[in-house]
Amino acid sequence: MDQLQPTEMGMMDTVMSLDQLVDESDPDVDFPNSFPQPRQRYTHTHTHTLYWFQLVGLIHDVGKIMALWDEAGPSLATFPVGCKFQNSIVYRDSTFLENPDEKNPKYNTEYGIYEPNCGLDNVLMSWGHDGKTHSEPQKKNITNHLFKYPGLYMIRYHSFYPWHSHGDYKHLCDDKDLRMMPWVQEFK
Repeated sequence: MDQLQPTEMGMMDTVMSLDQLVDESDPDVDFPNSFPQPRQRYTHTHTHTLYWFQLVGLIHDVGKIMALWDEAGPSLATFPVGCKFQNSIVYRDSTFLENPDEKNPKYNTEYGIYEPNCGLDNVLMSWGHDGKTHSEPQKKNITNHLFKYPGLYMIRYHSFYPWHSHGDYKHLCDDKDLRMMPWVQEFK
């Protein structure tokens, strides 16, 4: 794959560029990233009530463009920092060997630097494609016009597989996170 340089692109150019990417960290996808994917099944049922769901389905992974800028695959996956790393983290066995946080006793407890049920929005997450995609609409102040809150939440946490697929880190969740989890699980 030819490496792209960071640049400004239109949304559709960005989406189509993702077809150059094979994301080994994403267990849900085995076809080009520009395909609407199974999200369209959901929108056939909820077309009139969830107009924003199709938009979220289209753009949720555009942050993966970072991989075409030669960002390492593990940097695209999302996981909490500041507490014990769980075995369900993508690339956990192969990329954490030299991580200094592994040796820091403050970070190697269930809660680490966090209070119980502090809420995922208060947990520091590794930088990944979800954070990139989640931050762009907010920087451009278009979130209230195009997205409902569950859509932004789904973008932010859809690749946090240790949480929504393996049940890890629930001890950090607040009531909002537990209410949003079904949206994320439906979306994935």
